[in-house]
Amino acid sequence: MVKVLATDNLHNEDELLKRTAEGDERAFASLFHAYHQSLGLYIFKLTDSRAIAEEIVQEAFIKAWQHRSTLADITNFKSWLFTVSRNHALNAMRDHSRQLLKHNEWLKQQNLASEMENNADVIYLNKIIAEAIAGLPAQQQRAYLLSRENAMTHAQIAAEMQISPNTVKRHISIALQTITNYLRTHYPDLLVVFGIIFGVYKSA
Repeated sequence: MVKVLATDNLHNEDELLKRTAEGDERAFASLFHAYHQSLGLYIFKLTDSRAIAEEIVQEAFIKAWQHRSTLADITNFKSWLFTVSRNHALNAMRDHSRQLLKHNEWLKQQNLASEMENNADVIYLNKIIAEAIAGLPAQQQRAYLLSRENAMTHAQIAAEMQISPNTVKRHISIALQTITNYLRTHYPDLLVVFGIIFGVYKSA
């Protein structure tokens, strides 16, 4: 078992990062114990799923260890760690949402679309999503709809809206967070929806 070093409230974080960069497992364990709980709570707020949060936290620290040789150059490890984890969570939501859309297309091809559209839960969910999109600021709403309904790339949307691709990416990212928060408030079974999207839902 790796013994955790005293961190002195992480006043010696630079030293811990330097030692981790040199392969010191005890130093890395100290960083893990200092941040894993707060990081887990942060990701849980984004995803509303304990299983997903635990998976992302684990992968974030695995990535940190795999790239440990660069840690000594990081000036704010907490900021780096939280940014990496946040991006991972958003990317996972985006990628698995695409998988869900592909699955829906398959259902249509199997002549099951009418059954889906008549399902009361699906009708209500679509209504809530439409309300969330309608409440977005104009620029966010336009960027989101161009991406989702017109299947345009960030570069194409940037040209259409005459803004930078980074601004497009930021608009869509914030729009996704806003829609997710709206769903979490208005859709009581959102955890199940997240489970379907992420493919890791476990019944209680």
